Amino acid sequence: MIATPYALPYAVHHSPLPVMGLGRDVFVTLWFSNEISVEGTKSVEALITTFFHLAGSGALAGAAIEPWDSTVFSVDFVGGAASNATWKLSNVRVDERSIPILAQLFLITHSDFPIIKIAISNGPTDQTLVALPAIDEDRDIYPTIFTKQVSRVGISPDLSADVIVVVHFASDPTLPQREAIRLKIEDWIAASAIGCYPAPPHRPDFCNLEYDGALDFFEAELQIGFRNFYCHREALYGLCNSLFAVKDEAPEVMRIVIT
Repeated sequence: MIATPYALPYAVHHSPLPVMGLGRDVFVTLWFSNEISVEGTKSVEALITTFFHLAGSGALAGAAIEPWDSTVFSVDFVGGAASNATWKLSNVRVDERSIPILAQLFLITHSDFPIIKIAISNGPTDQTLVALPAIDEDRDIYPTIFTKQVSRVGISPDLSADVIVVVHFASDPTLPQREAIRLKIEDWIAASAIGCYPAPPHRPDFCNLEYDGALDFFEAELQIGFRNFYCHREALYGLCNSLFAVKDEAPEVMRIVIT
């Protein structure tokens, strides 16, 4: 089920599933209470760009899509009139549970530029939209780990606010390969810190994690530490997918342990 654990203050509708997983274009339209401003447009575009980078990291692959093939090609402002604006995300190939992530992000914009409704669709004229439901559960909300690799992941059931990630590669990554790994990880970090994986009842902009910029490689092992990790636990599923997404750019990831 695709749903949000938040009682969103604006309506959210999307095209009948699948919307996000077939490599098609997806249109995101927002209607505001007042005439849209330059500042409001910039706020929305910054959040859609955050989602774009998260998708590009492979984090949103979910159970069925290969993380190394999961992405959004581009984001373009289509236009708007008076109180609405539309953006096109091209060649979207992410898990359908990315819909709540995108919908919830706009709570950040809503604080300063009240939103009435949002449509996430396969075309601006789609007349078959369905409502995104809200549920009380806050588990199984966000894209999970790619099924074919999930056996390589161990996540402690008792995580604290200080999280340690240890990654074992098939061989010692070269310097260019380490840079490719860093780019994937830091796209996930930036998006998580902005609010892509909020945990109810906290708002997306409450989300945070501290990262000192250090990727500690010990031959074929990588260690990363995050302090003050205040994101939903399922954000770590996205990190695992981002690490698996380096398949064509770095040695194979053999094991991920998160404590």
